[in-house]
Amino acid sequence: MVLPLFILSQVLLFGMNIGVIGGQEEVIYSTSILGLAELKKVEELYIARLVNYTDALQKKVEALKTFIETVNQTKFETVEERMKFVSNPLNAFGLVRRVHVDLQKIQKYIKKRASKDLREMENLLAKAPSDDDMNEALKGMHRIQKIYDLQATDLFKGLLSGVQYNARLSSYDCLAIADYIFNKTEYTRAAEWYKVGLYYFKPIVNRILKQIFNIDHLDTRKKYLLCRLKINGPKRTQQFLAELTKEPKAFVQETLPTTMELGCRELFAKRNRMRCRYNFTTTPFLRLAPMKMEEISRYPPIWLYHDVISDSDIATLTSYSLSDLSQGWTDQYKKENEKERTFQTTPYYSDGGPLDKRLHSRIVDMTGLDVGSRTNFKVANYGLGGYFPNHTDFLNITKHPSKYYNNKVDDRLATVIFYIGDVPQGGNIVFPRARISVRPQKGTALFWYNLHNDGKPNMLSEHTVCPVIVGNKWTLTSSILEREQMFLKPCYK
Repeated sequence: MVLPLFILSQVLLFGMNIGVIGGQEEVIYSTSILGLAELKKVEELYIARLVNYTDALQKKVEALKTFIETVNQTKFETVEERMKFVSNPLNAFGLVRRVHVDLQKIQKYIKKRASKDLREMENLLAKAPSDDDMNEALKGMHRIQKIYDLQATDLFKGLLSGVQYNARLSSYDCLAIADYIFNKTEYTRAAEWYKVGLYYFKPIVNRILKQIFNIDHLDTRKKYLLCRLKINGPKRTQQFLAELTKEPKAFVQETLPTTMELGCRELFAKRNRMRCRYNFTTTPFLRLAPMKMEEISRYPPIWLYHDVISDSDIATLTSYSLSDLSQGWTDQYKKENEKERTFQTTPYYSDGGPLDKRLHSRIVDMTGLDVGSRTNFKVANYGLGGYFPNHTDFLNITKHPSKYYNNKVDDRLATVIFYIGDVPQGGNIVFPRARISVRPQKGTALFWYNLHNDGKPNMLSEHTVCPVIVGNKWTLTSSILEREQMFLKPCYK
């Protein structure tokens, strides 16, 4: 089980999707659980080397203290006293020898690196998260808090959407989130994070760490005060400062939730007259081995099939993808500065093997459609707060038919998503126009149509993938093309 609180701490400590920037590949950890697991390995190796390094430093300190004890530590206040001391040849010779020989060796000893651990630590830091990666982690935490309406004090304590976990944020984590939200001018939420970070700051432990991380709490207090002044005006300044000494309470957000946010929080009204049944009819094979089918919606038509992919097939798919994941973007048709990195993905190409045949048969049995001789998929792994914003899967060829048909581009009649990872919290798929929210369940497959029977887009198929709160979300997605159905559904019935 993967917690966003733990993940953020790893990224904050060091500072793996693959995105190409300026011709070079940039390592991004935050947008997939697989990448974050690799970052955890980097931290473990670094801390192990740090332990070795501190042990070596401690031995060095003990050696230096021993040397100091052998030296006459009398401090002379005047030149006359020093002259009297060195007038003795024993003192004079010892002084010359120590400064000429001993102090030179001491200086070299001080500069000497403690074994190879320091070099290894520097090599590991070369793999540290980039500024972009850190920003993705902050976006993920902000997304989780905002969409699920979570309180900073609950997140700090490890309480995620009503479930208590054995994980929590540090004061430094809270202040990093506060600064990010402050820069987005969301002052109410930023003030909440500043207050939590300052209130739970441990002065004894952090007095030493402050020397390392160079955090000025006076500036932090100023930012908190500025947030409160932006919200409430200047008349209650003393009251705002006094609040910092009191335990943080929930801040009230005055904005109403969007339809998408309601769906992610599973607050849509329950649908009546939907049913679960065994599907015996889509293909002849189902008469022998019917599939468990849950009718999610009749309009738009959406079905959830249960127990359609085995754990062994899931293990094969995820292991196949481990070394090939690359940066996934939210919309390949947007401008570069409008894209978002929220997941990692890799294509899974049909090879005609047993797994490929099983997946092909499952899709045919679920949909009754022609999926061609080979079925190509996209495997995706979501990271910290990983989501996909509101979008449609169709290309809307009917709007510009010549543009697509001349290039032999086919529209996406339907979509099938296999859920192949455990997601205890979050990660729902929401159809906001239809007010439908579906939880991701490992081993299930979701199927819906993107086009009406006449080939025109069904706007009710517009959907959002909600941020993952806790879990390792893997999906396997396939698009069923419209043109391949011309003989199967010639009249779109």
